[in-house]
Amino acid sequence: SAIYRMRKDRSELQLICNYSAVSLNVVGEWIYFVDGTVGGIHKVRIDGTGKTKISNVTSYKVYVDGDWIYYTDQYWGGKLYRMKSDGSSVKQITSKQCRDYIINKGYVYFTESSEGIVYKCKIDGTGETMLCAGFVGNYLTLAGNKLVVVSNNENIFSVNLNGSGYHSFQTNNTQYAFLNGYDGWVYYLEHDFRYGSDVISSFGRMRFDGSQKTKIYEYNYLNHADGFINVVDGWIYFQNEHENDNLYRVKIDGTKIERMG
Repeated sequence: SAIYRMRKDRSELQLICNYSAVSLNVVGEWIYFVDGTVGGIHKVRIDGTGKTKISNVTSYKVYVDGDWIYYTDQYWGGKLYRMKSDGSSVKQITSKQCRDYIINKGYVYFTESSEGIVYKCKIDGTGETMLCAGFVGNYLTLAGNKLVVVSNNENIFSVNLNGSGYHSFQTNNTQYAFLNGYDGWVYYLEHDFRYGSDVISSFGRMRFDGSQKTKIYEYNYLNHADGFINVVDGWIYFQNEHENDNLYRVKIDGTKIERMG
């Protein structure tokens, strides 16, 4: 495994370094990541020099915001912490274990691991309160001023960031793997089980209340994208599990799909 960079038009492909990297964050001249081989949170310059180990913690989801690094203290979940980008000033943020979390405008929104209840607190850990209950929440995304949550992989609910305006809708025979909020829409990867063993997987989009649901691109051969999907400048980027996790992208109108590397 290695870290590369290239232009959005797939030109100027460059090898940065031969590190097995998970959860990349690019901030200024630095790339922050978890080393999948030796473990721990590291950083390296975008020219591949100056690799530095910041912490021994190995986490599936690291988020860098300015001079702060947010992370959970276990690989898949755990309590949320933050530290300075040099590894100092470590502070526990949540009292509960997090399944997924989002940092937004001075607040942390997270799903609690055991019961899946959605909570929020300030980024310094104060004011931890339940945002909403009633569903087991898995993955979170932001769509405008709404928090959209996958519940039990089959149901989705949305709620305002202050906890009001709760809305849920059911999606029979469908499981949602990942969500991404972009340009007033929620983009998703879904698995349709209506056809028995022949699962139909596809990318699509909908409004945060489940309306205007539209299929973008269907994969008869793809079980799921291996990792979270990202939507940037009219493209959905994903790793193709059936091609050794090679990076692909598909246009949000479904008219074009291409392998990036």
